Amino acid sequence: MAANVPWPTPRFETRPHRIGVAIHSVCKQGVWAEAGMSDFEGKDWFGEEQPPGPAPALPRPAPPPASAYPPSGYPPPPSGYPSPYGYPPPRRTNRAAAWWIAGGTLLIVAVFAFPAIIAVVLSSSDSSSDARSSSDEWVVGKDIQPGVYRADATNEMGCYWARRRKLGGRGGIISADTSRGQAIVEIVESDVGFTSVGCRAWEPYVPPEATVDNFDDGDWAVGEQVEPGTYVADDAPDGCYWEQAIGFRHDLGDLRRNQFLEQPEPQSVTLDTGERFSSKNCGTWRRA
Repeated sequence: MAANVPWPTPRFETRPHRIGVAIHSVCKQGVWAEAGMSDFEGKDWFGEEQPPGPAPALPRPAPPPASAYPPSGYPPPPSGYPSPYGYPPPRRTNRAAAWWIAGGTLLIVAVFAFPAIIAVVLSSSDSSSDARSSSDEWVVGKDIQPGVYRADATNEMGCYWARRRKLGGRGGIISADTSRGQAIVEIVESDVGFTSVGCRAWEPYVPPEATVDNFDDGDWAVGEQVEPGTYVADDAPDGCYWEQAIGFRHDLGDLRRNQFLEQPEPQSVTLDTGERFSSKNCGTWRRA
């Protein structure tokens, strides 16, 4: 093999589609093993005569005219870029507009929410002026003293109350009830707390000056609010419940007689002085 023989310059860019054919031919015929390097002097990879000197530069396509680009407002790509649509347009953000939108949204929310906030503040101030009203929890002996109290329901859902042996949580209930009319409850010294929901102000019970001979649902003191005697509920519907008991602690042991209707049926009950009569969903009771 001749020494210092320059390596033939391959012209890959002129015939790229023949590279695979040439490599296959070289490997198959063993040209590198059998032929000397002098056989390739002055020739390219494919055995063709090669003019002396460096390979000529490849011609590059002229850039497309400016009219070939869409009117996007962005500068055209540099010369020779393969596609006029190859450049992704830069992302533009209008921060000033975003701040204006956010500020306007907050202003609208503040304008509409301001009356509601004022109403809540006023209602809370009104309820705080009443010591024992609406829904709350009180400590017996501190917030509310033992005694017999009366309150009316604030809505059709009824007045719910509970005597408790401990505060907080769902446990610790001594007795509880819900009344759609007036509620009368006796709180004793051994009670730890008292809770009510949906009730008006709890006031110490004071017997009225006169009794009535017909009444609706609720707790009633026989002999003080209601005349003793026999009373009937002609249109008692299904779901009507009534009970006769001793006192207003609403303990289960104080119960004397009760009735729950699974279907509409007229009801009759005889009330005695000194007992409590409670009625739910029974309509009007009238003296027989």
